[in-house]
Amino acid sequence: MEALSKIQKTSLQKIGTLPTKGDVEFETSIIVLSKEDKHKKDSVFDKSKIVRNRILINKLQNFVLGDFPSCNEYFDSVEKHITGAFFCNDVIKKNSVIKITGNDDYKPSEGEQAILSISGLLETYDYDCYLFDEVERGLGNKYISEYLIPRLKELRDKGKTLVISTHNANITINTLPSQVVYCNYPDVNTYYKGNMYSNELVGVIDETVLSWEEQALIHLEGSEEMFNRRRNIYGI
Repeated sequence: MEALSKIQKTSLQKIGTLPTKGDVEFETSIIVLSKEDKHKKDSVFDKSKIVRNRILINKLQNFVLGDFPSCNEYFDSVEKHITGAFFCNDVIKKNSVIKITGNDDYKPSEGEQAILSISGLLETYDYDCYLFDEVERGLGNKYISEYLIPRLKELRDKGKTLVISTHNANITINTLPSQVVYCNYPDVNTYYKGNMYSNELVGVIDETVLSWEEQALIHLEGSEEMFNRRRNIYGI
């Protein structure tokens, strides 16, 4: 019982921050079944074995030196055939939960999961190069504008290299990228490179020149017509 007590421990690791909700932590615990434990939702203990193991834990806790002479009667026939390995596997478990202020078992939404996985990287300067594939997936434009873009620009200003694949106009334009690679698969060129400052996209194969602005309107805004429709609706 002393060994089972010593093995229990808990560690916390900060995952990231959710706007308006606060810091999110990942709590990992090594826990041991107690004689009071009952099966409940999301329990890590096997429902079919929890009653039997709870009784056995209780017997072990109450076992004293004077019980040795009647040891064969103290444990029933099933308990006597449980090996130490199987017993430990049943009563020692790892339990992991996500915690946020005011909620010790938080279930992040798909969008919040994306935010947390991204913020975990964006909040560190440990890497020289950052690669993101559709970093905007599952994120609202408000979060993209208020958090994601400023963090990407801050990493760039720290001298980090950022490579981002995206269809999001806010990210493509407002991060002010020095280099753009445009892929147009039906085209014989397929790949073009350039930037918004020269307003040119130059074909890698035959150096055909496309307008950066025209391609941005088509692929980022859905066409010039759709861009103008939205502008008219907003009245700006």
